[in-house]
Amino acid sequence: MINCEDFNSVLFEALPTGLALTNVDGSIIAVNPAFEKILGRTAKEIYQLSYLDITPTDYKEEEQRKLQSLHDIGQYGPYEKDYIHADGHLVPVRLQGRLVKHEGVDFIWSVVEDMTKSKQAERDIKRFKATLDETLDCVFMFKADSLNFFYVNQGGIDQIGYGIDELIEMTPSDIKPNISEAQFLDIISPLIDGNQTKTTFETVHKHKSGHHVPVEVFLQYIQLPNEEPHFIAIVRDISERKRVEQVLQKSNEELEERVQQRTSEYLHAKEDADHANQAKSDFLSSMSHELRTPLNAILGFSQLMSMDVKDDQTKDNIHEIISAGNYLLGLINEILDLSKIESGRVELSILKHNLNELIDDSLSLIEPLADKRSILIENKVSTSDITINVDKIRFKQVLLNILSNAVKYNNENGKIIIDHSPMDENIHYISITDTGSGLTSAQQNNIFKPFERIESEHSQIEGTGLGLAIGKNLIELMGGVIGVKSEIGKGSCFWLKIKGSECL
Repeated sequence: MINCEDFNSVLFEALPTGLALTNVDGSIIAVNPAFEKILGRTAKEIYQLSYLDITPTDYKEEEQRKLQSLHDIGQYGPYEKDYIHADGHLVPVRLQGRLVKHEGVDFIWSVVEDMTKSKQAERDIKRFKATLDETLDCVFMFKADSLNFFYVNQGGIDQIGYGIDELIEMTPSDIKPNISEAQFLDIISPLIDGNQTKTTFETVHKHKSGHHVPVEVFLQYIQLPNEEPHFIAIVRDISERKRVEQVLQKSNEELEERVQQRTSEYLHAKEDADHANQAKSDFLSSMSHELRTPLNAILGFSQLMSMDVKDDQTKDNIHEIISAGNYLLGLINEILDLSKIESGRVELSILKHNLNELIDDSLSLIEPLADKRSILIENKVSTSDITINVDKIRFKQVLLNILSNAVKYNNENGKIIIDHSPMDENIHYISITDTGSGLTSAQQNNIFKPFERIESEHSQIEGTGLGLAIGKNLIELMGGVIGVKSEIGKGSCFWLKIKGSECL
């Protein structure tokens, strides 16, 4: 059996709390190991010091007063102060003591608790709270059982206008007018059950003044060992986002309304244009018969007259009538042709045709005109079996128009080159190049527009300005593309891109 004296000795040595015995004058006469650890000194070193030697200057007057009043009240503390550690830094402690008598002598027993860790924890909590108070988002923490708030950062307080003393008596349902308590329980139940780790939803918070604040809530359930479970909600004010969404929604509605209005206007305009186009086509079709009937009669009688007339002057005059009549007839036919194309009344028969044969047929009609101006036509298209998908008559019409222009606008003793090269995806590239005076950029941009004539030294050449416009429309109806490359003084190259027979 250990006696009481031995037990007290063991207890004195083993206690984690510092113990010190001092005289009433402040000299230290006994300490336990825990007290040695607090000061970072051995007991022998401590016994050389007084109580005031380990006390910062700021506390010395207060310590003197406490020692003097100890005889009156018999005890002091608990209170907090600092001790001076052996290396010079201050150690925060909480101490309390009492006056004891032994064999007629007064002593002071002091119990000293090292507060370093708790003070550090307090500083960490303050720093954490200060950080949360500075965050832009609002932080709400509430208990899992009662749902009462136990912490709200400054952002949350500012957002809803309640003080922390008011909030600790409230629950989330008190600030969420759009969500009932039952609905809120439905939201948090999956988190408590472990079916979800977090949830996010939008709602509104009711400010103390009564107005609503639209918010986005990120909610998480926290359950740490040896602590009561709780919820943490990160809440973001989305007023600006909602305002922008409303503006965008209104803009979209206005845009949709304008689109519908423009669409309606377009459909009406298209309908009017279709009627006008049909009326134009009907008028031209009707007028063609009215114009061509007397015109054919004029041409027929003029030709008969030219056969009977012997006078050269009169014969020349009659030939002028015939030439003008043929020009007018050609103009009428081309206008009607373009009108049919634009109104979609042209029927094409797109079949597989041999490219060489189409070119040869066209050249047989053009070569006599080229010979008159000593223009050489060089056909570089290979003799291999090249087939393309076109309407035979309409494709030859396009070729003849391009070749005719190449002759008319070429120089005397000039040259025309017809070439071909296959392209990707079974597309054939056909080019017709002349050695004429060339085209400006503006002329190249307008050359395929109806009634566009080239203003140059060739202005006296007859033509309606419709051939290339008709050709462009026909090529596009056949699924192809037509274009031109030219440079002043270096001639022009009209090119076609046409699908091969493999595309059928």
